[in-house]
Amino acid sequence: MALQVLIAPQAAEQIRSAARWWAKNRPLAPGAVKQDLEGALGLLVLRPHIGASCEESSIPDLRRLLLGRVQYFIYYQPQPNEIRVLAFWHSTKAAGPEIKT
Repeated sequence: MALQVLIAPQAAEQIRSAARWWAKNRPLAPGAVKQDLEGALGLLVLRPHIGASCEESSIPDLRRLLLGRVQYFIYYQPQPNEIRVLAFWHSTKAAGPEIKT
């Protein structure tokens, strides 16, 4: 059974910001963030535990999945009936995101 996806407000803003930057600075693939995110979320609703566990986090069962082409991580928490996307963070940033739950 496919799960529902809920995107936290913080993650939604991070996604919008990344998509704007990418559209402006990567003219050969302006929609890559949106395309890759949609593909990853489609995979997560079918296989919610596919992402790597963030064991250093205080958030229970926090996981992350790398979007290889755009080099962003989706930080998410699988729940019984949904996937909660909590952050969208570029892989080159030194520290991980401050995640608000």
